[in-house]
Order: sequence, then C-alpha cells, then structure tokens
Amino acid sequence: MKFPLWATVLTVLGAAVLFRLGFWQVERHVWKASLLQSLEVAVRQESLSQPLLKEGHPLSELQEYQSGYIEGEYMPALSVLIGPRLHEKASGFHLLTPLKTGDAVLFVNRGWVPKGYILPAAGPVAVRVSGLLRRPEPANFSVPANQPDKDLWTHADLAAFAVSRKLDGVLPFVFYLESEKFSAQAFAENPSPIALNLRPSLSNNHAAYAAFWFTMGGLLILFYFLRFHNKCRSSS
Repeated sequence: MKFPLWATVLTVLGAAVLFRLGFWQVERHVWKASLLQSLEVAVRQESLSQPLLKEGHPLSELQEYQSGYIEGEYMPALSVLIGPRLHEKASGFHLLTPLKTGDAVLFVNRGWVPKGYILPAAGPVAVRVSGLLRRPEPANFSVPANQPDKDLWTHADLAAFAVSRKLDGVLPFVFYLESEKFSAQAFAENPSPIALNLRPSLSNNHAAYAAFWFTMGGLLILFYFLRFHNKCRSSS
C-alpha cells in the first residue's frame, strides 16, 4: 500500500501547524488564567489600603495591575483631558492629572468630566490616591491622532504628555483612581470628576480556541485517510 508523496507531506505539515496552534492556545490559556488570578487579587478592596510600594523600594519595581495607594502632589494645572468619552450618554473627557511623587510623575485617571470643564489653576496639592496601575491602551486605527500643538488628546500617550507638560520622570503607567484623600483642603473644581470603575475586564476563551485547532488537525488527518486509504487499497 503506497500513499501519494506530496499529499502525505502536505498533510503532515498542515497537521503539524494546526496542532502547534492548538498547543499555543493551551499555553495562552494557562497564561491568561494566571493573569486573571493576579487581577482578582490586585483589585480586592483590602489591597487598596496597602502602599503601592514598600518603603525603600524604587519606583522602577512597579508592575502593571498592582493596586494600593501612593502619596504625592497633584499638579492640577498640568492635567490632560482625553476625549470624547461618554458617561450616561453625555459627552465629556477623562481627566488625567499628574501626581508628583519623589523624582517621578504618575498620571492619575481621576474619572470623567463633562464638556466645558476648565482645568484648575491651583498649585501642587498633597494627596493620597488609591487605585490600580495599568499601561495605556494603544490606539487602534479608528482613533484620530492626538494633536499636542492644539492640546487635543484622543488617547493616552505618556511620552507626548511629558513633552507637552514639560515633565521629567513620567512613569509608563496610568493610575486608575478608586479614591483620593487630600492632606489639606482640596482645590476648587467645578464640577468635580466622577470616578469610574475602569478595572480591566478580561475573558479566557483560549481553551475553546485550542479545541478548535486540535479538531481541525484531527479532521485533516481523517480526511487524508478517507481520501487515500481506500484508493490505495483498491489499486493494490
């Protein structure tokens, strides 16, 4: 019994690719499960009462999805408005205020403000903020480009923020606010930003994707045998 050479070679290669995709999805499933578990721990309420970094640890040790509190000084006049963003069908912006902590600057997403919001002219204000660290989401092709020269921002670009606001030491994260506590009287804002639940929502469908690729690989082998096995038997 002799199977056709090229059909056999192509079937083996195709099955190898399909099974490799299946195993890759299994790896992704394990990775995503670990990430979801870390997120679940990170966003627990009790973690917000812990310092983001223990005393003596450098800010370079900060990692995405860490939660806790950090102290520093807001610089309200250097805030950035990103929009448009909707809240309960109303158009407005996300308000990102730089927080000076030591030699570093961390942009804090304080929530949503409506159209017409004017940045306060207040100087530095001492504050403790609690929340979650995340890296800025990259803009997709449908999002218009930022226009720093006009101070128009459609998405977070921390490097561009640093240049526009003449800030050094900007950290590569956005801190999504859960709560803020001012050491003294808060600066005047009208209206105050509406804090939003901006925790990441992730799904883990990689097990289903793995099953799909494994099934495709199995079907390819099955069709190969159905196509050529009987033909080879009848010709022998």
